[in-house]
Amino acid sequence: MNIIEKDKKEIRWVGLPTSLDQECQRYQEEKVARQDSIRKKTEQLQELVIRVSKKTYNVKKRRDVFLGDFKSGTFLNL
Repeated sequence: MNIIEKDKKEIRWVGLPTSLDQECQRYQEEKVARQDSIRKKTEQLQELVIRVSKKTYNVKKRRDVFLGDFKSGTFLNL
């Protein structure tokens, strides 16, 4: 009946047989949970991509301003 499995000295509980309807319902629930997880991770990834692109733009902008000061011959006195 495949209730338990034995592998050398290890015995594992597999469980009682379930009906096909219960197993199908369980797989559907698992599918929905995984789709939700994928959706959340996709949203997080999109947010991170936006943040990285904004930071990259700011770094380029600051670098251009900083290098522009050297090109024009004006410096900050400390």
